[in-house]
Amino acid sequence: MRYLIVPHINMARIFVCVLLGVPLVSTLLFDGSCRGRCHKYVANSVCFCNDQCARFGDCCSDYKRECGTCAGKCHNFYDSALPCQCNDLCSQYSNCCGDYKTACPEGGSSASSALIAETLWKIDVDRFEPDEITVNYGPNVDVNGSFNQTSQPLFTKVDESRFTYPSYKTFIALINSYDPPTGQTSQSLVDAFLDALFTSEVTRTAHAHLLKNNYIKGNLSDYRRALTNLWFKPYTSSGSTSNTTGFQTMVLGRQGGSSNSGPHNWVRFYLEEKAGRIGYWGYTKKTDFLVEAVFTMPSNTRSVVTSFFLGSSPMFDINLSSICALSNTTGTCSYNINSTPFRVVTHRQGIALTEAYPAL
Repeated sequence: MRYLIVPHINMARIFVCVLLGVPLVSTLLFDGSCRGRCHKYVANSVCFCNDQCARFGDCCSDYKRECGTCAGKCHNFYDSALPCQCNDLCSQYSNCCGDYKTACPEGGSSASSALIAETLWKIDVDRFEPDEITVNYGPNVDVNGSFNQTSQPLFTKVDESRFTYPSYKTFIALINSYDPPTGQTSQSLVDAFLDALFTSEVTRTAHAHLLKNNYIKGNLSDYRRALTNLWFKPYTSSGSTSNTTGFQTMVLGRQGGSSNSGPHNWVRFYLEEKAGRIGYWGYTKKTDFLVEAVFTMPSNTRSVVTSFFLGSSPMFDINLSSICALSNTTGTCSYNINSTPFRVVTHRQGIALTEAYPAL
C-alpha cells in the first residue's frame, strides 16, 4: 500500500477533496501569500489569511507582516485570533502590531484610562448575560417628588444560579455577615472574597493597567494589600465615633440622618428588594448598564436615590472603583461603556475609601 505524504497541508481539507473525488493539486491555489487578501477566506488556498488561520495553524508565512497592522483596529479589545494587538495593554504583553504607535497616536495613558471601563466590562465573564437578568425601570421620577403609583420591583428576573459561582458566593456571604450596629464581620470571609477577587481576569487586567500607567508599583500581592486598605481599613465617619469601611459604604449603604444612602451594588439592592426591605419607585437617569434608582426603606419613608451597575460582577465594581481611587486625586473619573459616558466618584480618608459609586 502506498501513502501520499503532502507536507504543510491542512489534512481536513485533503480529506474533503478525497471524498469529493477532486484532484488535490488542481483545487489548490498555490499563491502562498497574504498580499491583497488579509482577513478574507479564499477557498482552496494552500494557506490562509483570515482571523481563524492562527487557530488552525495554516496561516501563510507572511500573514503577520501583511496582515499585522493597526489600520482600522486601534483600541479594539484583545482578539486571540489576530497576530498582534492594537489596544492600550499590548505594550504590557509585548504583542503590539508594528505600526501601533504611528497608527494609534492617541493610545497613551489618557486613552487607556478612558477605555479601561469598557475593557473590564467586556472581559467580565461573571457578568450576567442579558437573558439572565430583566429589569423594569418604571417611570422617570424626581427623588423629592410625590409618587402616585405603587412601588414595583426593579428586578423582575434574576437567574440566581450564578450566585453559586465563587465570585458571588463569597461576596454574598460577606455582605450577609455584617452586623449593622458594630460594622464587624469575619476576617475569614473577607479573605475568602479577596481570594475569589484575585483569581479574576478583571483583577489582573486592572492591575496591569495601574502598573502600566505608574499609578501603583508591585505585583498582584501588592495590589491585594492596596485593595485591602482601600475597602476594608476602618475609618471614622463624620459625626460618629463608630468605624466603618469603604466596602460597607458602597455595598451596604448608610441609613439614618442626612447621610442616608442606598447600596451602590445591584446584588445587594436585589436581595434587599426580594426580602421586602426596599420599595422601588422609578429612576432619575438610566442606561442599559447603569441606573440611578429612587427607593424607600421601611425604616425610613423618605425617598432616596442610589446608583449601581446592572448585572456586573463584584470583581468589576471593586476593580473599577479601585482604579479611580488609585489613579485620580479629584475624586471623579470619566469612562465609557458602549459609547455611553458615565462617571465613577470616589472619596478617601488617608488610604481608606469612604465612598465609591457610579453616576450618569
